[in-house]
Amino acid sequence: DRCLDFSEDKIDSIHYYAEYIEKESARLHYPRGEVLSLRLQGIYEDLNNNYKSSIGYFLQSLEAARRLQAREYELAALSDLAIAYAAIKQPQKAKEFYLQCARLQEGNHEVGSLVNMYNNLGVIYTQLKLYDSARLYLNRAMRLGKPFEQTGRLSLASTYNNMGNLYFKEKKYKDALYYFYHNREEHLKNNDLDGLWVANLNLADAYIERQQYESAGHYA
Repeated sequence: DRCLDFSEDKIDSIHYYAEYIEKESARLHYPRGEVLSLRLQGIYEDLNNNYKSSIGYFLQSLEAARRLQAREYELAALSDLAIAYAAIKQPQKAKEFYLQCARLQEGNHEVGSLVNMYNNLGVIYTQLKLYDSARLYLNRAMRLGKPFEQTGRLSLASTYNNMGNLYFKEKKYKDALYYFYHNREEHLKNNDLDGLWVANLNLADAYIERQQYESAGHYA
């Protein structure tokens, strides 16, 4: 758990602890050591941009998690694999692992995690230009998260942004603006300057496409 919080400048430490966990788990006969060590090895290779090696470790971690019947580690491995495949521009493979994640998450009934997973699927389907499927998952995220957003327990900023991007790709710029504005409002409420920067940029892009240059200039 400590290694997962390490910054990228501690890559060597991640490698050291992966080997340490493997060795000590064998000595202590700790059954979860293998899945933990394999995941850290995968993260180490991923941070070094060795994606083929990282995917190999993540696949082994997935197998180890399934042998243990440890759902939380299976979810972690599936998510790691989806992210790795997205990073090497293989959205079709990423989609397969995100779908497996979603099926597991649906059994957990953890709203935040499920909203996040539906968002990820929305992004992947948008990349694959399967826009109806993208809209399906983003609408699921919206419906599921809305009651929790209203009570302040969940932010749907990413969902609004992803929906805006979907409509932008479809060249439906008026609809894109609607969601980009919602996204901007969320970041204003939370004083999230990084998110606000992206929200303003997206609004400017959409106004440029509509040839409304004064509005575009304002947000730019």
